[in-house]
Amino acid sequence: MLNGYSGLAPEYRKTERPAFPLELQTPTVSLDSGLRNQVLSVFHFFREFYHILYLHFSQNVSL
Repeated sequence: MLNGYSGLAPEYRKTERPAFPLELQTPTVSLDSGLRNQVLSVFHFFREFYHILYLHFSQNVSL
């Protein structure tokens, strides 16, 4: 095994991989921590609320 490439052509071993294009990189969205915590707390509330509803209605209780 030569330079970590075993089954590749020798001309490929000499060439470097091209740099990743800048326009294809995903932009980083920066939220301030207060808004992020608020969004996460609302999401957590609805997740717990629907989980409680699911547990309540999935019980096999005959009236």
